[in-house]
Amino acid sequence: MIINLRLFQKKFLFLLLSLSIAFSILLMLLIGKEKKSIDDMMQQMSKDEVSIISDLAHLESDSFDYDFVIHEYISQITNSDEKKYLEMERIKEKLFENHLNMVKKNFGITTEIIEVEKIYETNKILVTQLNKILEKRKINKIAAKNILANIDSNTTKIKEKLDKLIEKSIIEQNKKTKSKIRITNQFIYSYTIIILLITLTTIIFLKKQIKIEKNLEYQALHDPNTGCKNYNAFKNTIKLLDHQKSMIFLMHINKLEKILGSLGYESGDVLIKKIADRLVSFIKNRKGTLFYLDKHNFLAICPYYDKEQLNDISKELNLLMKRSFDIDRHELLIDITMGISEYPLHGENSIELIKNSNAALEVAIKNKSSNLMIYSNEIKVKILEDLSTEMSLSRAIEQSELRIHYQPQLKISGEEHIGFEALLRWGKDGKIIPPAEFIPLAEESGLIIPIGEWVLIQACKQAKKWNNSSNKNIVVAINVSARQFLHYNFINTVNKALKLADVNPEHIELEITESLMIEDIDYIVGLLNQLHSFGIKLAIDDFGTGYSCLNYLKQLPIQKLKIDKSFISSMSNSDKDIAIVQSIINLGHTMNLTVLAEGVETREEIEILKKWGCDEVQGYFYGMPLELKNATDFLLKNQSTSEPVKVSV
Repeated sequence: MIINLRLFQKKFLFLLLSLSIAFSILLMLLIGKEKKSIDDMMQQMSKDEVSIISDLAHLESDSFDYDFVIHEYISQITNSDEKKYLEMERIKEKLFENHLNMVKKNFGITTEIIEVEKIYETNKILVTQLNKILEKRKINKIAAKNILANIDSNTTKIKEKLDKLIEKSIIEQNKKTKSKIRITNQFIYSYTIIILLITLTTIIFLKKQIKIEKNLEYQALHDPNTGCKNYNAFKNTIKLLDHQKSMIFLMHINKLEKILGSLGYESGDVLIKKIADRLVSFIKNRKGTLFYLDKHNFLAICPYYDKEQLNDISKELNLLMKRSFDIDRHELLIDITMGISEYPLHGENSIELIKNSNAALEVAIKNKSSNLMIYSNEIKVKILEDLSTEMSLSRAIEQSELRIHYQPQLKISGEEHIGFEALLRWGKDGKIIPPAEFIPLAEESGLIIPIGEWVLIQACKQAKKWNNSSNKNIVVAINVSARQFLHYNFINTVNKALKLADVNPEHIELEITESLMIEDIDYIVGLLNQLHSFGIKLAIDDFGTGYSCLNYLKQLPIQKLKIDKSFISSMSNSDKDIAIVQSIINLGHTMNLTVLAEGVETREEIEILKKWGCDEVQGYFYGMPLELKNATDFLLKNQSTSEPVKVSV
């Protein structure tokens, strides 16, 4: 849309300039044409005017000559001069009449010409009368003198009429010339006005265009919600650093997705804007520039700081975020984690710097002990190792490298064997990779979904086999990760595993972590109710280490609490841990739940737990996680004896 608009604007500007050029050319042609017309008119006027004025002058001269001839004739009349006079008179008459005809032809028949012609005719009559007087023997000088006076008067009138004609001719030609010049000036004025209008329109348009260009440039380099510069501006700024040592901060807003899910995205935009306002001031005070990268992340370019200064910045940022944000009458506390890289040491372009800052950020998020991590070669090596491990883990199922070990679970009273917990192991290149190394990686990469499905199916099949061959109800407990549990298809996956194995759901127990309770509790309760409807047993694993909320605990359709082994192993030297274990046992019994203690390794621990009424135990005292064959042997040997048989591997 923007491209089409800009194309239209350019076409419009081109049209204006084209019109300006076209008007210029047209005016040049018109002015040229008018100039030629004026030149022709002036040239013709000169010819016509000269001709007319010449004719009028001749006519006027002829009139005087005619009058003069008459005067001459009267003053010197003799018989011998009569013929000469008559000849001269005819000549003057002819000249006068010729010039009169030429004036009539060139000038037109006007009132003045008609009057001149009448006066001339009158003079001719008077001359005839004069001739008659002069032909007599006795000349009446008084009559001749009166006639001559009339002829003189008429000649003067002819001159006046002819002078008026000359004046009128000149005035008329001047009018024509002025009219032509006025028309030409009008063309020039019109052109000037049109060009002025086009110029003003072009200037206004260009100003708007410049404003639009500036707005487009601003939009291209800024986030519309926060007003912060965006990734494009970050790239440009990196190019301008010119190897000047700088720190690149990647700041991640923790748990923002959960907040947005609760408040909605419009309120989320308000929250992000308020966070940005705080960070802008915070970074500006350190002579840096803040950028908004995406929904969860801000970037900042700051001058170089050493580690001690960076730790101070981290503390100051924590203090800054301790003030809550008031959004839709909710007070929200925001937690920010930072990954930091150094320019140009850790990269000379935006891609490398963000990648390395993000690598440091991920370590900081996992670490949880600090909200800041600086990129280093060790982090780079760890990332490469994790990538290699992830690639290998993605092929582990196909290459049959994954296996399940089973750890026995017993009733504490009578120490009767009741089941196993299925624990995932990965054997690669002849060695066992500890779960702590690959389970978190599987969680992050999403591989936990297919791996978890495989474990679920294998454990269900094994539970079916053991219960078919045993005289006991053996329950197999299966750990379910948070990501696996919250996957949209988890219920279908469980249903599929139960059907494939054709196992009694009562022989399957799913263990979920207590930390899941901080998610959407209504959604969690809904999922657990669906699983409970299948007949599956449900347990909360590692109870006491997460975010317990007893108000929600009573809503969960669970049958068992598992006490984390960290509390069991510390009972001998920690009164607080003793109190926690006792409290969990009492809580479980109050809610009619079975309580199992994990990590039991000594007889002393068994006796203490038995004394406090703990229901079930699991740990190295009875058996470590066993391979399938050893687990089966353990089951078979403990069917025929009341004392549990320990299996060493």
